Amino acid sequence: MGGAVLLAATSTDQGSGAVARPAAETPPSTSSPVATATSTVARTTTTLALKPPVQEVKVVYYDVSGRTVEELRQALERNGLVDTVDRTRVDALTEWYISWTYGPGRFDPRSVQVTGTATITMPRWTPPPGASERVVARWSRFVDALQKHEDKHADTMRRCSSALPSRVESATSRADADGRADALLAECNQQDIDLDVSTDHGAKEGVIL
Repeated sequence: MGGAVLLAATSTDQGSGAVARPAAETPPSTSSPVATATSTVARTTTTLALKPPVQEVKVVYYDVSGRTVEELRQALERNGLVDTVDRTRVDALTEWYISWTYGPGRFDPRSVQVTGTATITMPRWTPPPGASERVVARWSRFVDALQKHEDKHADTMRRCSSALPSRVESATSRADADGRADALLAECNQQDIDLDVSTDHGAKEGVIL
């Protein structure tokens, strides 16, 4: 089975952290009573475009050995991967991490830059010479289903990191923005928990050797 998830989140501020405030208006000069013309300068406000998140998903492997399904099952049992939520032993593990920073200068929530990474740990078996075609086919079906399940957890990171900029863009302070981001991450973490509960860590999706 698979689908273990570890969520971590951090926020760092590259600027001063102060809430952006409009500059004070300069009062009109009254020192000269003579004015022959009036010049009006149009004022424009530059709105930052939200930046897309930086996302990375990588797959790492641990090796198992055996000639029979039973031997492979025992090798998987020995791998030591554990779901970080319910402490269930699993055959694959997805860990994702999201961080965000703000631009320099006065705080602007639209300057947020989000980075999301996911690492999927999967089992790998190299069939020994003379391995049964039945065992090879069974392993292939198992690994394919396991990878699809773990990809769903990686998709949670993609959705969450993509949604974060719009979630914080109307924040009035850094504390407000971070609170909104933390709430989003909690929602995404719950989605991963619900996925594993509804699929029995992928067993109902064919993750059975």
